[in-house]
Amino acid sequence: MCVGIGPTKTLAKLANHVAKKHPRSLGVFNYNVLTSEQKTQLLAHIPVEEVWGVGYKLTQKLARHGVHSVQDLRMALVPTLRAAFGVVMEKTQRELQEVPCIGLQEIQPDRQQIISSRSFGSMVTELLVLRDALSTFVANACTKLRAQNSQAAVIQVFCRPTASGKTCLSTCLARRCHCRTLPTTA
Repeated sequence: MCVGIGPTKTLAKLANHVAKKHPRSLGVFNYNVLTSEQKTQLLAHIPVEEVWGVGYKLTQKLARHGVHSVQDLRMALVPTLRAAFGVVMEKTQRELQEVPCIGLQEIQPDRQQIISSRSFGSMVTELLVLRDALSTFVANACTKLRAQNSQAAVIQVFCRPTASGKTCLSTCLARRCHCRTLPTTA
């Protein structure tokens, strides 16, 4: 377990990232004790994709605007950033500038959706193996549901073929048949 301390939720999450990645931190990193120059140097070395809420697609779009590091995002022009990415990105930027915009929730609200998903380490070709795995995933979701004293209105199960699209076990579930080979599309 690692601990990150910062003046905003976004910076605390980044401090936690530093605590995890840098052995010298010994699992604890306090962003608040850094000087302005140290903060600038640190954020310049962290890729923008490490910012909470910035995924792969957003990273690519930010790169087209010249934003590659957390420091780049922190220093970007607010009107340009807001026009291109919206108010959520502006709030993230303000958080990086040590202006709290995202409140801390002391009590986690009940979830409207509970997802329990995993990838298999190898190709699953046996229906029994798939059923056992799905049973485990549904049990995990039910545990989460019971923990918040909720009830399910709908349960959806999705099985996706491999990236190559050759084997489709979801067909097995729906029709109780053997796996079949699907044509690949170019």
